Amino acid sequence: MELYAIRQTGTSITFYQYYRIKGQSRTKKMFKLGKYPALKASEATEKAIQVLKWAEQGIDPKRVQEAAIRKEEKVNEASRITFGEFLEDFLSRPVKGGRQRTDKTVRDYRTSMKNHAADLMQMPIRLITADDVQRVFLRVPTNEMRKSVLRQLRAIFNNAKRRVAGDGQPFVLPNVDPLMLVAEHSDQSRTREVWLSLTEFQQGQQYMLDCAYAANDFNFWSQANAVQITALLGLRHGESVMIRSRDVYRTGDLWQGDIVDVPFVRISILKKRRAYYHYLPLTPVLDSVITAQQLVKWAWQRARSRDTRNLKISSPWLFPAPRDPDKHLNDCGMAVAYFRRGIEYRNNGYQCVIQNQDASVDEGGFSMHWLRHTFIRMCENLGVPAEDIDRAQAKFVGFASSNYGGGNPTTPSTTSVADRIDRLRYVWDSIAMLFIGFDSARQLRTAKSDTDEYENLLSRIATNNKYLQMSLNPQGRKNADWNEIVALADYEGGRFNNIDADIEGENYSDLVRAANFMVHRNYEWPRDIQLYQDGDKIHRSKSAKNGYPLHVHNGEVSDYPAR
Repeated sequence: MELYAIRQTGTSITFYQYYRIKGQSRTKKMFKLGKYPALKASEATEKAIQVLKWAEQGIDPKRVQEAAIRKEEKVNEASRITFGEFLEDFLSRPVKGGRQRTDKTVRDYRTSMKNHAADLMQMPIRLITADDVQRVFLRVPTNEMRKSVLRQLRAIFNNAKRRVAGDGQPFVLPNVDPLMLVAEHSDQSRTREVWLSLTEFQQGQQYMLDCAYAANDFNFWSQANAVQITALLGLRHGESVMIRSRDVYRTGDLWQGDIVDVPFVRISILKKRRAYYHYLPLTPVLDSVITAQQLVKWAWQRARSRDTRNLKISSPWLFPAPRDPDKHLNDCGMAVAYFRRGIEYRNNGYQCVIQNQDASVDEGGFSMHWLRHTFIRMCENLGVPAEDIDRAQAKFVGFASSNYGGGNPTTPSTTSVADRIDRLRYVWDSIAMLFIGFDSARQLRTAKSDTDEYENLLSRIATNNKYLQMSLNPQGRKNADWNEIVALADYEGGRFNNIDADIEGENYSDLVRAANFMVHRNYEWPRDIQLYQDGDKIHRSKSAKNGYPLHVHNGEVSDYPAR
């Protein structure tokens, strides 16, 4: 092999390997492997064999060694960049849109980091740990300063995670989170994070439905159904209430000249003053909520037509505004207030647990947008990838970065819509089943492994939807025996028997009860609730007993009647 151990001055022994590069010079070259005893004879043999392999392939081992040394130097250089050096580089770079930071912003960053993060300034940014940041953060004297320091540190470290150093790795490695221990000391310990646990969501929804049932009011039910759809789809409030009746396509409907095989709902999303369409699967649970709203709307329109001397009233919106059917519903404040009070009531007797009692939405108060964040958190608990969550919520519809939206506002083909829906159907199916049938994400994952339990629940809801749609369609009644339809669809006794009478009598609550499956399977529709609106008791003919009261004054929920 021509591997030599050469004794030099004193007792120093160095291993050398002679080699000749194939296809190049015939002159032999000498490669220094290392010194003994740091390098054992066996290790020298392995390195010599590798040198000979490189030479046989026409590669000069010395060039390989030089490249390794340069790479190591780059790694060391990247590891030596301090937090202070990175901060100056961060402040010198432009922000989004290509504009430079203002002098005031630069001064604020430098002053804040110098005063509160002096311990970090001389530390290599890659060696900063969560303990180091926590130690700095806890010494910040006031909450306002903590909030400012946290915002600046988050901006710096997020930039460090995106920026690539000379060794090809980010300045802060992906598996490192220097801010991990800081969150518990931020203001979020005082004002809740803007998402609900599964238990809180179910508590809020049940109380909202209880009170809506007692009120039997069209506007109230429209708001409650809009809240449920927002939670099911992870939409923004404005996107939920802007659904048009014609944007709901069920199996067998015509769209773009084709017969729809995969039912879907078309949502209009505004991005940069342009409307883009987002296509969502009409899952069985979503279909039941939309059907309930269609029933409520149908009964309301018939009643208003009678009140206006048989003037036909119709609205293109799924959620029409009560005062002007040509406009869609905007305000869901009443349903949201009941939702919030349900969480408070069932947890600790009306003591506020989800926000400061006087906090407005702008100050972090509870709003419908919490349900969008709840959708994201539930998806994460179910193991849904982040990119699928973004596509499901249409965060990038209409932009080149989106493969889901197509990058333009034109209407896609029926086939492409079906493909998009099938690709992400599991997201909405999982969320819907988690909300209505299970108490935790883990329980749902277990149920999915037991296919019968999961599929039977979905099948039951789909079957009810199918026969309810047949019962609403006069042609469907002609083509099938009405008693057979009721027998097939009626799992709970009398569910569909009084639909015609309920529509005529504006019995909105019983219409929703017949159609809406967006409730936990253990939920029982109420009969005995007192509801007071501005001091006057709202009651239903079927309510005879006293339940827990809820008082509403000028749209504000209160624990006690007006004095």
